[in-house]
Amino acid sequence: MIPRKINLIGPWPPPYGGVAIHLSNLVESIKDRFNIQLFDYSQYKYNKYKLNKNLSFTHIYLKPFLWPYAFLKLNKYIQSFDIIHNHSIINSYPNSFIINKLLTLIHRKKNILIDSVHDQTLMTRFPYLPPKDKDSLLKYWQEVKIIITINNALKDFVSSLNVDNNKIFIINPLLPFKKEELGNFLVVDEFIKQHDIIFSTIGAFHPFYDLDTIIEAFILFQKEYRDAGLILIQCGFASSLECMKQIKMTIKKAKKEKSVLILKDIPHKQVLYILKRSNIFIRGVKEESFGLSKIEALLMGTPVICTETGEVKFMTTYQFKNKEDLVNKIQLVLQNREKNSVIEAQKFFNNIAADNLSNIIKIYEDFSKI
Repeated sequence: MIPRKINLIGPWPPPYGGVAIHLSNLVESIKDRFNIQLFDYSQYKYNKYKLNKNLSFTHIYLKPFLWPYAFLKLNKYIQSFDIIHNHSIINSYPNSFIINKLLTLIHRKKNILIDSVHDQTLMTRFPYLPPKDKDSLLKYWQEVKIIITINNALKDFVSSLNVDNNKIFIINPLLPFKKEELGNFLVVDEFIKQHDIIFSTIGAFHPFYDLDTIIEAFILFQKEYRDAGLILIQCGFASSLECMKQIKMTIKKAKKEKSVLILKDIPHKQVLYILKRSNIFIRGVKEESFGLSKIEALLMGTPVICTETGEVKFMTTYQFKNKEDLVNKIQLVLQNREKNSVIEAQKFFNNIAADNLSNIIKIYEDFSKI
């Protein structure tokens, strides 16, 4: 029996969005167990975390004239009978050209196709897709051997499109990750020394995220209660220059430049270090399928305040765009921080991470022998 090679396609940090972190954790977890090959798209052409810098799809998905080049790479490196596991690149923003080219490749080389669906906004966008893109996505899902969705809502959505329910599985994106040897982060350490307590948040300068409310609540908290510092980790492909200008102007008008530290594209272990050093992690977003950063914060021992979307177990929720509610929840968490609750959350999510990895490995093993 010859083991199949597993070709992973998807986003790779930076930026440190949930799917990119999931894929990097997956690679780290299985690289010694399977013969894997990574085709990624990232914000940069090359970074030291890549397995093979020659297989990057960086910028290709956003530039249609480069799509034929992408498939030349796939055709060159993907062998007959290989497994291809897509992470979001095909189903988040379906494109009939890409899908049809991929299906032609798969039919010719007899590849096994696995698809992971992470983006819950697809449910609301799907009815408005161009008919040819919609039809291509449905055709693609008919060809896929296994579809991994990250929650019940996405599973029901895919199933409602006449996709065989027996090949749809729910495995959320949480996987084991290294929590040790985080080192230190001098910029963050110096910032923390200057403040009594530290809040941290992760998001993009975009109206979809609640960074403006978090900044306003932070300023209000400082005014009414006590000194604090806020670390804002910018991430994600989405960005609005106008939104960024407004948030930075709010900080400047309140004269809080020394109280807010904005970071971008830092390594994942430094993100974890910040989460660990924070008193509270705040996640504000209009809608998300899961919210990996929230779970990471809990696993680093930090209580979480978040909007009511995605996974919220063991977390305190606040109302989107309501700064007064957020300030009240900050006070509540600071006054009632229970270590036992965080420990219970860590045990719960560590078990889920281990189960998720086992389930993915089982899928790969089922298809990994020719």
